[in-house]
Amino acid sequence: MAFVKNIFLFIPTLLMTSPLLFSCAQNDPNVSYLKILNSEDYIADGMTEAFEKKMLNEGQRVKVIYETFDTMENMFNTLKTGKTKYDLVCASDYMVQKLVNLDLLEKINHSNIPNYETNASNFIRERLKSITWGNGFNLDDYSACYTWGTFGILYNPKFYLFADRKISEETVHADMKTFSSLWNSRYLKTVSVKDSMRDTYAIGLIHTNSDFFKDESKTTEERQAVFNYGGEDDDKAQEHINAVKDDLLKLRDNIFGFEVDSGKEDIVTGKIGIDTAWSGDAVKAINNAEEEKNLMLYYSIPEEGSNLWFDCWTMQKGANEELVYKFLDFISEPTNAIDNMDAIGYTSAIVGAKGDNTIYDYYSNKYKSDSLENSIEYDTSYFFNDGQKLYIDEKYRERQAAAQFPAKDKSSSLMIMKDYGNNNDLILKMWEEVKHEALPTWAITLFIVEIAIIATAATVIITLRIRNKNRRKERKIRSA
Repeated sequence: MAFVKNIFLFIPTLLMTSPLLFSCAQNDPNVSYLKILNSEDYIADGMTEAFEKKMLNEGQRVKVIYETFDTMENMFNTLKTGKTKYDLVCASDYMVQKLVNLDLLEKINHSNIPNYETNASNFIRERLKSITWGNGFNLDDYSACYTWGTFGILYNPKFYLFADRKISEETVHADMKTFSSLWNSRYLKTVSVKDSMRDTYAIGLIHTNSDFFKDESKTTEERQAVFNYGGEDDDKAQEHINAVKDDLLKLRDNIFGFEVDSGKEDIVTGKIGIDTAWSGDAVKAINNAEEEKNLMLYYSIPEEGSNLWFDCWTMQKGANEELVYKFLDFISEPTNAIDNMDAIGYTSAIVGAKGDNTIYDYYSNKYKSDSLENSIEYDTSYFFNDGQKLYIDEKYRERQAAAQFPAKDKSSSLMIMKDYGNNNDLILKMWEEVKHEALPTWAITLFIVEIAIIATAATVIITLRIRNKNRRKERKIRSA
C-alpha cells in the first residue's frame, strides 16, 4: 500500500516535468524536428515514420512531431494566438486566404519540391492559381495541394422509408440530381446536412438561385460570381444572405438533423437515407456499406453544380524550410500518394509525370470491369497530365468513381467559394439564426403551464409555512 501511495504522490511531479522532458527532447542538437498540424485521420499510418527512415538513410536524424485538429476554425484560432508554432499546416483553400491575410504564411517555392512540380495535376495547379484575392495573392503561391474534391449528395435509393412512402428507386435517382430535392417533403426527416456554415450555405445559395445555375448558357465567371454571393465583393450581400437564410430555415424543418462527421456512418446503419457529403467521406461510406451490409450507396454532383475544394499544405513563418520541402517532396511521390488515398478516401492532387502511369494504373485496376460489356469510358482527361481516360465497370460510375473525381462533363460546373472576408460576421450571424431552433407552440404552452404550477405550489407552501409559524407564536403566548 505504501508503494501505491508513493506512486500516486509521484504522478503530479511527473505531469509537471513531462513537458520539460519533452522540450529537452526537441532540443537534441543531433536531431532535426519537423512539426506538422493536420486534420484528424488525414494521413496514412506510418507515413511520418517512413519519412524519418528515409531521412536517416540519407544521413540526417529527423523527428516528426505530428498533431491534429478537429475543425478548420479551431486550427485557425490556435495559429492566430501565435502560442504554438508549426512548420507545416494542412488548411482548406478559404483558410489559406485567412492565414495569408494575417501574414502567417511563407510563399512556397515549388522548384524546391521536384516531385510536386512534375507529379501534380496541371488541372489542380491552374485552379489554385485562379483563386486570387487581396493584393495579387493566389493560392498556388502559398500552398502545395494535398487533396481535392467535391461536395455532393450521398444517398441510399433502397432506404426503408422511401419504400414505405412508395418512392421508387428510379424516382430517388432522378431527384438526387438536384439539391432542391432536399427541400422536398417526400424526403421529410430522412436527410442529414452538414453542420458546416460554408457547405450548407453553399447548398442554400444553389437552391435559392437554382434557375440561374441550371442555365447552361451561363459562363464559368458568371456562375462563380453568384456562388460567392454574400462575400465582401457582393454589393447586395445582406439581401442575398437573407434570401439564403429563409431557404435554409425551410430546409431545417425538413431534415433529420445536422451532423459533423456521423453522416457517413448513419447512412450505412440505416438511420438516414440521404446525406450531404464531402467526396472522400462518400467513398468511405460507399465502400463500408458494400462490404458490411451488401448495400449500394450512390454519390451525385447535382446538375446545378457544386463546390470544388482543395486542402493544401502551407508553410508557416519561421518554419524549418529544408525539412518542409523534403517532406512535401516525399509525400508527392506517386506511391506515397496512393498509400494516402487508400487510407483516407480522398483524391490526391498527384497524378504522376507525363509518361508515368503509376496513378493512372492504380485507378484503372481499382475500377476495372471483368467483362467488356460492362466496361464504359469515364472521361478524366482534364485531370491526368497525359489526358488519359479511364475505362471502368459501369457500377462504379455513379458511386466511387463519381466521388473520387467528377467526370469531365461535370468539371466545368464546379465552383470555388472564396473566404467571405469582411462579411464573415454576416454569414456567421445568419448561420446562428438557422441553427437556433425555436420551440414549437405546444412546448411553449407546456412550459408556461409548468411554471404556473410551480409558482402556485410555491405560494401554497410559503402560505402554509407562514400560517404554521404564526400558530406556534400564538401557542407560546398562551402558554406564557
